[in-house]
Amino acid sequence: MLLLQIALFRGVAMIEGDQEPDVLTPLRLLAVNLSMGITGLLAIPVAARFAGVPWRRVLSFPRRFDRGRLLRYFGGALVLVAGADAALAVLAPEATT
Repeated sequence: MLLLQIALFRGVAMIEGDQEPDVLTPLRLLAVNLSMGITGLLAIPVAARFAGVPWRRVLSFPRRFDRGRLLRYFGGALVLVAGADAALAVLAPEATT
């Protein structure tokens, strides 16, 4: 994804003339979104190849929906985000609101 972003940003810089490289213009945002979309499309066959399964199997859900697992994952993500926010508040209090 990083290589695609660099290549697409270089293309945008050639089109726009690269006046202000730090400013995100609509064309640069499009380049970022395209690189993420292309990466997502490429990730499916790569994951299927590594796992040794057909690509349709990568997209299938063999288990039924489990609310308990969803809550555990949500709780874990919540703890990680809260920890990162707390660390940011301690290390760079001027960056938090």
